[in-house]
Amino acid sequence: MKKIYKNFFILLFFLLLGLRQGYAQSGMALEKSIASLSSYIDAPVNEATGLPSISIPILNVPMPDHSVDYPISLRYNVRNSENTFNVSDVGQGWSLFGTSVIYREERGNVGECDRVNYPSVSQEDTYYYNVLDLSGKLAIKKTAGVYKVVNLTPTNNIKIEVNNSNAIPGLFTPIDFTIITDNGYKYNFTKIDTYQFRCYAYDYPITSGITSSYYLTKIVSPSNVEIANLDYQLQSKTLQNLEIKKYCKIKSIKTSKGEVNFDFAYDDGLVNTVNDPLRLNKISLKNPAGEVLYSFLINTYISSFPSNDQMKRKRILNFIRKNDKIDLKIEQTVFDYENSAQSGQQEGILKKVTLPAGGVVEYNYEDHVYPNHISPVANLAKRIKNINYYKNSIDTTPERTINYNYNFFGTTSSSGYKYFGELDDYSDQKNVAYILYKNVKIWEEGKGYIQKTFITPNDYPKYLTSQLYVNYYYFWPNYNITRWGLLSKEEIYNEESALLSQKEYKYFFDQYQDSQYDFKITPEYSVFISEHISSKIAYILKTNQTEKVFDPFNKSITKESEVSINAMNLKPGYLKSIVNGNIKEKFIAYPINLPGYSHLENANMKGIPVITEEKENGKLLSRSKVLFNNGSLLPTSILTTNIVDESTKESVNMNLYDNKDNLLQFSNVSGVPTAMIYGYNQSSLIAKIEGATYNQVQNLAQAIIAASDVDNSTGTQASEDALLSALNTFRNNPALSQYQITTYTHDPLVGVRSTTLPSGVKQYYMYDNAGRLQFIKDKNGYILEDYQYRYKNYKD
Repeated sequence: MKKIYKNFFILLFFLLLGLRQGYAQSGMALEKSIASLSSYIDAPVNEATGLPSISIPILNVPMPDHSVDYPISLRYNVRNSENTFNVSDVGQGWSLFGTSVIYREERGNVGECDRVNYPSVSQEDTYYYNVLDLSGKLAIKKTAGVYKVVNLTPTNNIKIEVNNSNAIPGLFTPIDFTIITDNGYKYNFTKIDTYQFRCYAYDYPITSGITSSYYLTKIVSPSNVEIANLDYQLQSKTLQNLEIKKYCKIKSIKTSKGEVNFDFAYDDGLVNTVNDPLRLNKISLKNPAGEVLYSFLINTYISSFPSNDQMKRKRILNFIRKNDKIDLKIEQTVFDYENSAQSGQQEGILKKVTLPAGGVVEYNYEDHVYPNHISPVANLAKRIKNINYYKNSIDTTPERTINYNYNFFGTTSSSGYKYFGELDDYSDQKNVAYILYKNVKIWEEGKGYIQKTFITPNDYPKYLTSQLYVNYYYFWPNYNITRWGLLSKEEIYNEESALLSQKEYKYFFDQYQDSQYDFKITPEYSVFISEHISSKIAYILKTNQTEKVFDPFNKSITKESEVSINAMNLKPGYLKSIVNGNIKEKFIAYPINLPGYSHLENANMKGIPVITEEKENGKLLSRSKVLFNNGSLLPTSILTTNIVDESTKESVNMNLYDNKDNLLQFSNVSGVPTAMIYGYNQSSLIAKIEGATYNQVQNLAQAIIAASDVDNSTGTQASEDALLSALNTFRNNPALSQYQITTYTHDPLVGVRSTTLPSGVKQYYMYDNAGRLQFIKDKNGYILEDYQYRYKNYKD
């Protein structure tokens, strides 16, 4: 049975909240590949900034638990193409999204030595964390010898646990972190990376080490079942008799379903260059038997520009090739850059992507324009001007072109404004600026156009709170949300400028009042005054949406909707829609201050819906309640309400789970049980016995469980045949003759291999070397269905 721990509302927080680079004498900064991720937080990647979202999905880590989604991808950011010093392990402008890390904000040599030389002084260390798709910031504060951990991103409802030691007297040094998300899953960060530096005390140098990063090593379910285990490749470098652990790369992600391997190659000659000395060569997916099902080859090269300084020559991503289990090419994606075809020229921004089917996507950029800079501005990255789509690589005329304009609608004036990132303190040296546009028009010739209006920080302008001589102190409300560009209106017009549809959004905000959630904003420079701008972390409390669809006679159908947020966990608590006067409502309750659910709240499972109720025009349509009885962190039963008399009954009872959280037995509303048998190392269902309890069939199922485990670990035709034989014997056991039995076999990470229904009807599923379904056959080997795959014809 699928678990219900799936978040369905994500507030506007992205991969990382901020990054700073700090250098210590004879030490190191953040790894270049980690530092390259900063651009995803420094400036939003969306239509409001003109930064195109370019992502190449690689694969999803095979998770035994559907509550955890672990995608791996490569993403390109235009801002990183202008990065002079930090070229990642996959190439200029590109970043690998595939692991999770907590890393400490570095202070530089002076700040680090102060921590060692003056341990009694009050201190505060800031850490940034990324847990799959959840990101934020935390602080460890020391006051009067007492340490306190503060989640500086309270909107994500995580719980942070820190294990610490005082390796350096008086200096707080965490050994590891555990982050518990709001569905109760634990993410353990125990693999550390350090950098070292030299401090001088009484004229004698002291070598000190500081842990800079903590990497995810394990994912554990609320009931303490290990979901995934991660291993890393550590690379050390000795400089001037001082060993420095400079690099930590993901090596493997292992689950009961399979394994993802990462192959990095180290090049000592790149240590002092702008490139990460380790490059990603390959990502492979293996089944539990150790067989590679497919792999992705990451091909890169070092640019020949500039010819007079090889230290500044950047790594360039050339292509990504997907190979099948016998290492033959399935597909390939190729990348071209500005000037890449011109000898002696620097490879610039990503220009073209040739897709596996042969089509080509071409990106054309332009410089930003905003009011106080009439001329185009080139030092704030680029914005997308248009995107061309070609059928193939030899066509010179695009099939379609999507164009973008950033002026105020109906004018020639730019709607852009320069904004800045968030700071912990005014003394921070980080000063990242980007342009955010109020209006964006998107169109294709002959197909009409779309006008989008965004809420920006200037819609909630800063205001003066105090003044002291030339120091002006401002407060800027809702900045952490509005700085991302929040869609407020979307209008679709036809080619004759007739309005076809319109969506309007209205947001209601609230903010955290505690001073520990305050942050600073870089002010515009002025020679006459000194601006100090602060804000507080805000969140969306309610969203109202009005949608209108117009017919040719300008009559419209209106739909209104509302989403109200539960302030205790920032999840949807109330949803309403109104169409033609018909009102539908949905109420959602979570295990917060609810009787019978305190154990879920203590396990930080605050984001799991436990009570849902739906109404139409005030009349009850449905009501359900998920119970977690006897201290269980897994659902034990579901209560439903009869809408006629509002009586409740148990619609399903989850009677028994195994030690991997698999549901072994459930009963329906009539009390009839169904037993579930799991094999393949407890990872896949191999038999369902309707009418029997698990205890009645447990001993009889040991042979099929053992046979499936062998097939899981060996993956041979002989092991599969042995499993099929064992399943046949199981179905024909006289002790089970009164039950309805369905059996299954699997090709791990590929798909179901066979099914046998209670009627005896069998179907076999055959796959090609790329893992695609090829044939469905009956028990006699006759083909019932035949699947063939080919890309749409193209010239090349």
